[in-house]
Amino acid sequence: MSSTKKKSVPTQPTPVSPVPATPVPATSPDPNSALEAAVAGAVSQLGTLETTLGVDSAITPAQKQRATKMRKGGEPIAAILGALAQQHQIESPALQVAPMTAALGKAAALQPLVAAVATFATRLDDMVFEAQSGAWATALQIYAVLRRMAGTNSALSTALGPVTAFMSYRHATPKAPGQPTKRQERSIKKSVKNVKKLAPQLLVEPQGEATGPAASTTEPAAGTPPTGPAQHS
Repeated sequence: MSSTKKKSVPTQPTPVSPVPATPVPATSPDPNSALEAAVAGAVSQLGTLETTLGVDSAITPAQKQRATKMRKGGEPIAAILGALAQQHQIESPALQVAPMTAALGKAAALQPLVAAVATFATRLDDMVFEAQSGAWATALQIYAVLRRMAGTNSALSTALGPVTAFMSYRHATPKAPGQPTKRQERSIKKSVKNVKKLAPQLLVEPQGEATGPAASTTEPAAGTPPTGPAQHS
């Protein structure tokens, strides 16, 4: 018998379904990155401006206290005095009008920048205040929720330790205007104690007690005849 060879049919590979890739969480961009770059650029420009203007080192409060302060509205008065000094030729090596005039001009040239910077600084303070206020309001809400959760979570309670200590701290209540400080109260008590010892008559008597000559009058002792003009029967 003739054997017939069967043709081998090639088997097709079983299709494998692709494994879905694990999504990588996208990093959210920093919303303040552009602001930080702008601030860094502004700070650099301020440094360059200080160099251009020739800003000296900061004046200490003690130096300001010792320095002569210009009276409000004194700029035109100083200019008049300078003109009169040159007119009457009272200048000397120790008393020159030119440096004074140059200083007045320098102050006048810087005033517009001072006003603009002060206005800008006020706006920046407002921006910082609003940002901090909004952030702190949210932080307080988060703290309220976490405190309730910490009642049954010891690990969370421990982690909240620094926050709880910060929230529990209370600043001293400022004294109302006109109220003495603690040091002044101690000084007053000490003074009253000394007055009681040395001159008690200077202390104010409590209300309800008579003062003055009427209070010092004493009743005559029993058996003592009354003073005054004699009475004739």
